[in-house]
Amino acid sequence: MSVPKAVRPAFDVIVAPVPPLEGSGRAEPPLPPAPGRGGYSRTVDGVTVTFAEDPTLGETRPQPLVVPIRKRFTELDGLRGVAALLVVVFHLRDSVRALDTPEHLYRIISGANLMVDLFFVLSGFVLARTMLSTVTVRDAARFAGLRARRFMPLHLTGVAIALACVTTIWLAQQSGFHNAPGRSVFTSTKESPVGWLSAVLLLQGLIGPQFAGYAAAWSLSIELWVNILLVGAIAVVPWPNRRQLVGPVAMVIGGLTLAVLDPKLENSVGLTAFGRGLCGLGTGMVVYWLYTSGIRRGWGGARLRPPSAQVRKVRWPTIGAAVGLLALLASMHWSRDLRPLNFLEVYPISALLLFCLAQPAVGPVHRLMNSRLTQWLGSRSFALYALHAPMLMAVTLGCQLNGWHLREPKVAALIIVATLTSSLIAAELGHRFIERLWVPKKSG
Repeated sequence: MSVPKAVRPAFDVIVAPVPPLEGSGRAEPPLPPAPGRGGYSRTVDGVTVTFAEDPTLGETRPQPLVVPIRKRFTELDGLRGVAALLVVVFHLRDSVRALDTPEHLYRIISGANLMVDLFFVLSGFVLARTMLSTVTVRDAARFAGLRARRFMPLHLTGVAIALACVTTIWLAQQSGFHNAPGRSVFTSTKESPVGWLSAVLLLQGLIGPQFAGYAAAWSLSIELWVNILLVGAIAVVPWPNRRQLVGPVAMVIGGLTLAVLDPKLENSVGLTAFGRGLCGLGTGMVVYWLYTSGIRRGWGGARLRPPSAQVRKVRWPTIGAAVGLLALLASMHWSRDLRPLNFLEVYPISALLLFCLAQPAVGPVHRLMNSRLTQWLGSRSFALYALHAPMLMAVTLGCQLNGWHLREPKVAALIIVATLTSSLIAAELGHRFIERLWVPKKSG
């Protein structure tokens, strides 16, 4: 028995125990496929059961349950798009503050930096299948090359825009332009040749300087190198049935690192940044293990019966997704008070949200994440994340060269609108003409 051809490319297949017939109270033994017998197949929420008709018994009995594990989660694509947009708004928080924004809304916006930790968990979940299939060091090296190929084109585009902005400031200062910004250019540690080399090689999050290139690049560097570290650890584990423990170990080590470090340390460079990436990616891998284990045990989705019976959907993924989303918003709102916890509260919340969104359900949060807008944002999320900070630099520089005060309400509103518009356009162009050209068709 097999998954239909139209479905096969999108799933991994595992075989689960046969469900009991309606009203039987026991599991029927599977019938081997026999040519010439009639029957029918039924798919509910991505789970397919084939019922074979046995003419000698005059009844229809279920075959082994084929459970496809989804390779792509559209709900998580939408969540990634929403998170990327919130990060853009976070970097506009000073302009938002200048517009006398209500305090509660401003607190949520100023706490949107926690979306970076959500990105780490998302990445760990989505990449867990590929990482856990690593067998040799050669496989790990191939994975590392594919991740670098995924990251570098858009990252280098962002670095080039940022470098162009800094060079423009330097030229304006050298020419004595009266509206040239007064910031130090190519003289401070973060903009030295070593700093820009660190930016190009995506090392800011590990060794600094913190804001070399553009502000959002530190998290890209952490994600890239922690991914490579984890897949390397998986490759060298000599016991195949123990490789799934790499995720839990990473989660525990990252969590302990965040718990023992001084909460006043800069959180986007050094050990604190590394701990955030390790804990987030490890948490995502644990969630993936729970998801696949749950599929085998029938925790989510729908209870499958023959067509004559009614399908009763499980409601807990809908409720859990709503609770997870509300808890995430609450964490953003109270982030200034919770910050001494070093972002630890975000990981269990993200784990709950991802686990519930990965289940087949039709609740309001699932529908929101599958809407056209969020799906468009999700498909362009990496380009939006990599290019929005350089676009903000360009917009802000344009205002400064015109002699405008950045905290004036009209100028602040212009910065918000211009940055959002240019970032979305840059994300579309970057996705179409950079990201899609460099990402290999088959990366798993």
